[in-house]
Order: sequence, then C-alpha cells, then structure tokens
Amino acid sequence: MQLGAVPTPRQPPSRQCPHCGAPAARWGPGVRCPTCNRPYLEPPSVAKQVHVALIERLKASPMLVFCGVVVIIMVAFALVQLRGSQKMNTADNIRQVKKILEIYEGENGGFPANLAVAEQRYGPLPSHVRSDSWGRAIEYTASKPYPGATESGQTLYAECELRSAGPNERPGDGDDLVWQGVAGRGGP
Repeated sequence: MQLGAVPTPRQPPSRQCPHCGAPAARWGPGVRCPTCNRPYLEPPSVAKQVHVALIERLKASPMLVFCGVVVIIMVAFALVQLRGSQKMNTADNIRQVKKILEIYEGENGGFPANLAVAEQRYGPLPSHVRSDSWGRAIEYTASKPYPGATESGQTLYAECELRSAGPNERPGDGDDLVWQGVAGRGGP
C-alpha cells in the first residue's frame, strides 16, 4: 500500500447458492438463499451436486443437448418400429395357420375341433407359427358344431377363431390380433 492511499474495505468474493446456483446477496451463517430458502452453508446433497454439474455442462455444450435429444428421439422411434414389427410378425403367423384351416374347411366342409386334427392331416405346424411375437401361444377355438361326425369320427365346426392377446397380454381388448373363420357350406 502506498502512503496516502485510502484503504478500501475487502469485499467477499461473489458466491452462489450451492443448492440452486442463485447469486448470494449476503453470505454468512444462518443466511438463507432468497430463491430456494435453504441455508447457504448447508452442503448440498450428492444428487443436487450431480444435477448442478450436469446443468452446467449442458449450458456449456448445446451440441451435447442436441445429440441427447436426437438419441432420445431415435430410441423412441425404434421402440415404435419394434412394436409394429411384432404385430406384423404375429399377423403373418395367424395368416399361415389360417391358410391351413381354410384348406381343411374346403376339403371337409367345416373347421376342426383343434389344430392337432389339422396337423394330423397336413403335418405339424412350425413352432414359431404357433406363437405370437410376445412368446405366447396363438389361441384356436372352434364353435357351432355340425350335428353328427364325419367318416373319420371328427366333429366339424361352422366357425373358428385364431387370437393373439397382443402386447398387453389381455384378450378381448383393442390390441388383439384376431381372425374369425366361417365355413362356406352348410355342413359335411
């Protein structure tokens, strides 16, 4: 210090609230932040420290924010595509089983009681065709039996249904994949 110079009072360095990052107007024990109302001298939690550090980095790098948003959009798009492809694969499996049932119905005048009867005649179905894309079996039900049995002792049915419960595993709601067959003739 030079002679004759007037000493200036020392100003504390500018500080920020460790919790919310707001500038501190006053600093000291017992003083609370006007923004978050927490004491300045109370150490922030680890989660808050990570949050503040992440926000600081994001402010410093808009490109990082842009890349993060792009990645999130791409993941969401991929999930939508996956769900759509699972429904398409299941619909394809139902179509393959449907063809066998239509052939059986055309030759016999009705649908079989179960898929095993059709498999006895045409050979076993591939295992991947018998299930949907979510790993559950495609359900087959036959209804409205014709009176009497065929020469082979089988009962034929006027209607049948193939059903996958869809991604939510609850049959009977809007996301089910269903095919309903109706026999073309009046009986055997």
